[in-house]
Amino acid sequence: MALMRALAARLDVVAAVAVLMVAMLLVMWASHPTATCTMPHEAVRQLILTRDIDREHLSRDRLEAARIARLYTASQAGSPEHQHDVDTCEATLAREIVAMHGVTADQARR
Repeated sequence: MALMRALAARLDVVAAVAVLMVAMLLVMWASHPTATCTMPHEAVRQLILTRDIDREHLSRDRLEAARIARLYTASQAGSPEHQHDVDTCEATLAREIVAMHGVTADQARR
């Protein structure tokens, strides 16, 4: 009898853990953001490309834009206009970098 009570208590704990794990997975799935083709929010600041720090900043922004474009286009992979989506996203991100930092479109896309 004592053995049955001990097993029943353990089964309750296992069931509770399983329910919590399923709940955690559902919350993680629900909170996963959809892929969008926008740069993260950043303060508008003119970059002076003669300074190392600003060149590094622009380089990081370009890398981030490439990462965002890859994620966005991967999420649109089944779309019949996939290549158009890729080009449009890259152009949008470059325009955002230009607007944020006052660089040329060519500098934003290199």
